[in-house]
Amino acid sequence: MWPIWVLVVFMMIAGGLYTLTVDQQKRNRLSAEQSALVDQGRIAEGIVLYTQAKGRAPESLDSLAQEDGFEHLRGARQASQSYVRATGLNDGVWQFERAAAWTVRRKDGGASYRSENACGHGDVATASSWCGSPDGVWHRTETREVYNDQVASQRVRMMRTLQHLADSFSARQAFPAMGNDGVALPPGSQRALASLAGYSGSASGCTGIYVWQGIPLDCGALFDYWGAPVLYQYRSSTYVILTTETPFKSASGRPVVIASPLQVQE
Repeated sequence: MWPIWVLVVFMMIAGGLYTLTVDQQKRNRLSAEQSALVDQGRIAEGIVLYTQAKGRAPESLDSLAQEDGFEHLRGARQASQSYVRATGLNDGVWQFERAAAWTVRRKDGGASYRSENACGHGDVATASSWCGSPDGVWHRTETREVYNDQVASQRVRMMRTLQHLADSFSARQAFPAMGNDGVALPPGSQRALASLAGYSGSASGCTGIYVWQGIPLDCGALFDYWGAPVLYQYRSSTYVILTTETPFKSASGRPVVIASPLQVQE
C-alpha cells in the first residue's frame, strides 16, 4: 500500500510541475510576442518620421538607427525583424517608394512572408498594394501617402514669403532685383533665396531671421519642406515666381515642381 501511495503523490507532483512548465512556456511566449509588438511599433514610428522628413524611405533598419535623431531605435532593432525598401513603384499618378517591416515567428524564419500579400497580389517589392499576413507583426509606409500633405505644407510656406514680397512691393513699387552681395538680377534670372539673403549654409544648420532688401526671411522661407533651397525667379519689376523641386516624381518620371507666382497688374 505504501508504494502505491508514494506513486500517487509522485504523479501528482509531476503533474503539477508539468503544468507549471507549460504555464511558464506560455508566459514566455506571450512576453516575447508582446516585446516584438512593442519593438516593431517603435521601428514603425521611426520609419514614418524618417519618410516624412526625408521624402524617401530609409535604406535599412540598421542605417535608420544610425541616423541623427533616431538613435533611440537601436534598442528596438532585433535580428528577427525583416525589412524591405521598394523603389520605382508606379500607381499611374506617382512614382513612389514602399517601406515594409515585419516580425514573424516561424520555424523557417518567414522566408516567404514578403510574398504572402493579404490585400493584393505579388511581392512586397513589386505589388501595387501590400499587407502582411495576419500571423506576423508588420508595418507598411508608402511615400505617396504623404505627398499631398507635404505639397500643401510647402505651398503655405511659399504663400507667407509671397506676402512679404507683396508688402515690399507696396512700399517700393518694385520687387527686389539685387542680392545682399550687390549682384543684380536681370529679368528671367533666378537665385536661391538663401543666396540672395547672404546665407551659405544648409537647411539643417539654419537658424534665425535673414533680412534681404528689407524683407525678413526665416529658414522656412529659405528652404523647402525637404531641405532644398527655394528659388526666386525675377521676371520683371512687377512679376516674380517662387519655385522649388520636390524629391518625388510623377508617374511619367518628371520631377514635381511647386511654383508660386506673384504678379502685379500695371
